Amino acid sequence: MVVMRWLAAEAFSDAMRRRIVPVICAVALLSLLVVDSCTGCAPSVRGANGEVVDLPQLAGFSGMLMLGTLSLWIAILAGVLASDHLAEPLADGSANLLLARPVSRAHYAVARLLGAWGLAAITGALLLLTTVLLLQARQGLASGVALLSVCLVLVNALTVAGFAMALSLGLGRTLASLAVFVGVWGLAGLEALRLSPLEIDPWVRVLADAAPPLLAGAVWVAARALAWCAASTATLVVAFRQTELGR
Repeated sequence: MVVMRWLAAEAFSDAMRRRIVPVICAVALLSLLVVDSCTGCAPSVRGANGEVVDLPQLAGFSGMLMLGTLSLWIAILAGVLASDHLAEPLADGSANLLLARPVSRAHYAVARLLGAWGLAAITGALLLLTTVLLLQARQGLASGVALLSVCLVLVNALTVAGFAMALSLGLGRTLASLAVFVGVWGLAGLEALRLSPLEIDPWVRVLADAAPPLLAGAVWVAARALAWCAASTATLVVAFRQTELGR
């Protein structure tokens, strides 16, 4: 466990030293400004019978929309960060030096995954918790389910990061990052169709119910999110064990 903690801390330090970090900070700040502006508005909406809809009734939809959009951005961020966080030390040979010591491939791969995910998780937690607090203070959104959704978003980000890191071992960093964008938005589109009142084909419904819950935040999807997270980590470990070092 001591070695694992040291490897994870080193991987997180490597993530913090990457050139993309200032970009992440700038985008996160911009996102906070957008969230502050959106939660501060107070629209007047009338229902079908002409009655004024109370703001707390609108908070559920607006909160779901903002949290859903942020959750997809955080998942993509985690995937992009992970897509070269293991491929890069393999390419420059620094991974060989550590693996020459009594360090297992599984521990090294998981540590690199946690390092990349940690940076995305800190950014995501800041954005999501700020959004939840602003929605609760300004629009009366119930915080219980929202906080559960935050936890699920971070779990889903780890899932995307694990698969992206595994793909980078075979496809390379660029194609793995592209796969992250296509995969996240594609699965989100399927899930949005599943949650909408539209009639969809049975195979779309089955696929959306089985895929990682990138948008859904209900309690019943927690087990599915955790299962996919475990599967992505296991896939990464298996892929790394089969990767030839020193290429």
